[in-house]
Amino acid sequence: NCTLCSAGRFAGDSSSECVACPAGHFAVPDSSTCTLCPAGLYASVGSSECQACDGGYIPDPDANRSSCVACPAGSFAFSGSPNCTLCSAGRYAGDGSSECHL
Repeated sequence: NCTLCSAGRFAGDSSSECVACPAGHFAVPDSSTCTLCPAGLYASVGSSECQACDGGYIPDPDANRSSCVACPAGSFAFSGSPNCTLCSAGRYAGDGSSECHL
């Protein structure tokens, strides 16, 4: 008999047990594979869905989209942005900003 895996877990074609999806990936219930989170989203180990980072933060590219990292000073990001954007000339933003200021 086959057992269906719960959300956030998968079993490959020849596997007899369910395994948690790695960080940056997700699996819906009854899935046989994990799917990489789309750009701008992240997921921890064993996730059933990806989430957007708060404004001022982006998925950490060095951590395989497993967590969020603050945009550096001089840049900003809206919630769900895949990258930080530099502020225009004459505007500023501190670390982790979701907008630039005059």
